[in-house]
Amino acid sequence: MKTILLGGVLTLAGALLSGLILVSAAITSSGIGSWSGNKLMYAIFQEQPLSFGSVVIGGMFLISVLMWFVGVVILFQEWYLEWAEAADAQKVTSPLSEDVK
Repeated sequence: MKTILLGGVLTLAGALLSGLILVSAAITSSGIGSWSGNKLMYAIFQEQPLSFGSVVIGGMFLISVLMWFVGVVILFQEWYLEWAEAADAQKVTSPLSEDVK
């Protein structure tokens, strides 16, 4: 139960953070006059790869996507383990698989 809660919190926090960063980048990208590549990613990671703004916004975006991914993996793992336990508990042997005497 604790791991499901942890996975849910990580998934929701990662999705919320990355969504908010994407929305703020979309708002600020309208004022960009020249860019190279994708305008939205340019607004997030900016032109200078080692500038303070690109490290803060780009780093937070990468961390939030990683949080979302780890949360989804934890949730799927727990749901799979619960499903496997239920499938093992309901295991029924077929009469055809037994040796006929």
